[in-house]
Amino acid sequence: VKEFCNEHIAQILNYLKLADSEVGLLVNFQNKSLQYKRYAL
Repeated sequence: VKEFCNEHIAQILNYLKLADSEVGLLVNFQNKSLQYKRYAL
């Protein structure tokens, strides 16, 4: 994907809740430089 959208953010937050995890990374390998965002509950 070119950029993160609201659906991606909602999906990682749901995964964190279901997995009972506190921290997760959303990573995009599409760009020349690595793009990532850290999410915490």
